[in-house]
Amino acid sequence: MKKHYSIAAIAAAAMLLSACATTISGGSNTQYAENAIRDAKIAGAETYAIAEYTTANASLARAKQLFLHNRPDRAQKLLQLSIAQADLAKAISEAEHAEMTLSQLQNN
Repeated sequence: MKKHYSIAAIAAAAMLLSACATTISGGSNTQYAENAIRDAKIAGAETYAIAEYTTANASLARAKQLFLHNRPDRAQKLLQLSIAQADLAKAISEAEHAEMTLSQLQNN
């Protein structure tokens, strides 16, 4: 039960930080989203936060398509979603790693 509260708190903080990000040019936000997804992958999101990681990648891909079709407003919203989902995936993964480390320390 304690684990779920920790993950929820981390997830809420990640989404709050992402929501507060300012919107700048499409290229910069695209790079920011790509970096957030890369960080989530490094944290283990492909294993521990599959749904969030997949959503982040899909949102980024769709945003890139929308930029090509001259729909920057919708693309920016999808980039923000991509960043939020990637941050959430990273937070969940880091919480899982921390939980595993704590469990290993308690068992030794």
